[in-house]
Order: sequence, then structure tokens, then C-alpha cells
Amino acid sequence: MRCPRTAVAVPIVLMSLACRGETEPTDLPHSETWTCTELDVLPECPEDAIVLTGEPIAVDVDLDWTLQCGAAVGPVLYVALPDELTAVHLTVDAGLTETGMELGLDGAPLVTRDAWGTLPQRLYRARASSALLPNGDGPPPTGCLAVLPLVFDLDADGGSARVWIHSRLGAVPDRGVLPIHLVRTDTDDVDARAAIGVASRILLEQAGIQLEIASVEAGPDEPLLEGPHDLLMTLDGPADAAPVVFVELLAGGALGEAGGVPASLAPGTPSHGVVLALERYRDHEGFDAQSAGEAVAHELGHYLGLFHTSEMGGGPHDPLADTPECRREHDANGDGALQDDECPGDVAGNLMFHTHLKDRRPLVLTPSQAAVLRRSPAILPNPEETR
Repeated sequence: MRCPRTAVAVPIVLMSLACRGETEPTDLPHSETWTCTELDVLPECPEDAIVLTGEPIAVDVDLDWTLQCGAAVGPVLYVALPDELTAVHLTVDAGLTETGMELGLDGAPLVTRDAWGTLPQRLYRARASSALLPNGDGPPPTGCLAVLPLVFDLDADGGSARVWIHSRLGAVPDRGVLPIHLVRTDTDDVDARAAIGVASRILLEQAGIQLEIASVEAGPDEPLLEGPHDLLMTLDGPADAAPVVFVELLAGGALGEAGGVPASLAPGTPSHGVVLALERYRDHEGFDAQSAGEAVAHELGHYLGLFHTSEMGGGPHDPLADTPECRREHDANGDGALQDDECPGDVAGNLMFHTHLKDRRPLVLTPSQAAVLRRSPAILPNPEETR
């Protein structure tokens, strides 16, 4: 989320959907050991392991209602990661119920709940919780990936979840296309299209990614959107398009929100897309397409897997070595909310800085940030390069 400069640091529940200080998961049942949820991490994949082809895979799983460690637990899914893997994107979806996952690779734990919120993955309990491997500077993983789906706050009457697996095989492209499913609240979508045009120019210049509007849908009639999850579940766009929803106002005064970091890539899931507040970019002089477009590009950065370079309170940094940091010690006025004029050098000039800037300057991405965006399974090949 790109936050207003006047935002106040308050406790956070869901990192990707709040302009709020440090990012700590709330009310999480922490496991004492890896065996709490009994994830069996195998050194080699079994014969019935899921094989990645580059096409989306959906696996429906029945949940074990023993409620181990405070969560309903699905069966372990084993995914054979090929040598030509560029990236793999995972989502656990149970509707509006919060989900999570634990991961293991080649016989060893990779992400456990007691390490949620920490580098390098920074996974959280969320609606349609998602993970991207790799999401940092390292090479793509290979071998046998174990995925344990978790679903929270459910009773013991039974249920199921769906695990989505999106993958990209082959070399990371220098250029690509992200199809956009445009959703707007009024019949005049000139402002929304102008903002997407600005975002496309930023992402094309900084990461080689062009935005193309593939479809358009009428949005909600209500001027104020309390939260994006219910709306994002109802959208009717192409399966390979990223929903960009324009409403008049967002609850809490946010400029924009992304469904997650990364967001789900599966239509019909509650974190599939980003939402922008049009009214926050209008004044007596008209619509500020530049600022709105910067917000679109920022939220799509979250959608594809980029965290804030540093959070508002100077807390968790992203997992990339070449991104600038703004730390707690830079909080000159001691209000717990780092602003652009408190951060050293050109830290605030990064597209993924946590708050809107008070001045006009070109926003940039580092080479590592651009690489994370381009290798996302959501990015389609540039048609000119596939002829």
C-alpha cells in the first residue's frame, strides 16, 4: 500500500493492506517445533508429485480438523521443481477465511509459522495467503517442495481449501506484458485509463513491463469501499489479467491497497487484484493522473511480489540487497512514522517507498526489484519477442 504522508503508525493486521507501522502477524498460534503440524519434508519427491508445466494448477484438498496448533491442516503437497524453473507462486484459498502455509525444500524446513514475518519470505496469515519463490536475489529453488496448507478460525464440521500453483519456466525475459482487467465505479473511465497509462510508462521504463487493458468491468456503486476482499472475489475478468479496481474512497483514507505481497494470481480469490481511491487524486484543479498512476504502479509492485523497501516504522526491510533502507534511527521527530524528508539520500525516490512523496521526482526500481517483477508468472511474453 502507498500511504498518505499524514498517516499515523498504528498496529497492523495484514501487511499488504495497511498503512501502519511495523508488520507483525496478530493472534498467530506459534509452533514450538516443526513437528507441530507434522510437515513431512522429503529429500526426494514421491512419484505422484505435482509436475510444473508453466500452466496454472489448482488442487482441492480436504482439511484435517484436528486443529493442530490452532489451524486446520491439509495434506502435504509435493511439487517437483525443475531445473528450468524461473519462479513458482503459491496460494492457499479458503474464501474469506484466513489461510497460511508452511514450506519445506529437499528434506529441510523452508518457512515455518514461528518464522512468519521474517526474511526472506515474510509470509503472513491472510485471506488467500500467497508466497513467491524466489522473492529475493537468490536463484530459483530446485528439487522437491513440500507445501502444507493451513486454514484458521474454523470449526470442526469439515471443509476444504484450494491450493493454486502458478509457475514460470525458462529464462527471465527482458520485457513483458501484464494484462489489466480495469474495474471502475462510474461510466466515465478517462481518469482510470490515464492513471494506468502513467503506471505503464513507469513500469516499462523501470522494469520492461508494459500494462495493457484487456477487459473492462463496471465496479461497485458505493462511494466508500470498506475492504477489497469481498469485491475482488466477485470480479469477472480474464484468468491472466490483473484486476485494477478504481473506487471513490477507501476505508481509513488509504490511497490504494493490494490484495497481498504477493497477491493471488487466481481469479475469484479474495486477494486477486489492487484497489485505488480516485477521490484522493482529485482537487480543485482536476484529476492528478501522475500521482494516481504512481500509486497504481506501486500497488502492482506489491501484487507481483515486492515489499516496501522499509516499513513506516523503520521495521522489516525487503529481501533485496540493492534496495535502500530507512531505519528507526532516521525518525527525527520521534513520531514512529518515517517520512520522505527523514530518510537519507534518495531512499524515498524508490517506487516501493511506503508513503506518497511531498515533492515531484522520478520514481525508480533497482535491478533486483525489476527482476522480481519480470519473473512473476503473471507477466506474459512480449509479443514482439515471440514472433
